[in-house]
Amino acid sequence: MLGQRSAADLIAEMAGHQLPAEAIQPLDLYLQAQYERQRMYTSCGWFFEDFDRIEPRNNLAYAAQAVRLVQLASGENLAPEMVKKLEPVLSLRSGLRGSQVFLDHLKIFKQPVNLKT
Repeated sequence: MLGQRSAADLIAEMAGHQLPAEAIQPLDLYLQAQYERQRMYTSCGWFFEDFDRIEPRNNLAYAAQAVRLVQLASGENLAPEMVKKLEPVLSLRSGLRGSQVFLDHLKIFKQPVNLKT
């Protein structure tokens, strides 16, 4: 993440040998997804009394990016499960639903989402 070495170098070190480019690309995407996954747990995003604040919305943006990266790496679409889990999340102030925020971020990332698994 700090640019001190490439993902290919890190992956080669962890694997114990150099891997072909077609093997490195999905692993690099998984590492990026893991980074976004860690960001979605930012504590300030879940601290306040209402969901319709910038902090939880940012956390859902990080989650959407992680889902997108996993789909690019593996073809597995985690979006339907995320939408299902976020549907009950509701802002009492604005009526905004967590599932809609998540879907809006997926649209921003321009990743097609097929909600039929």
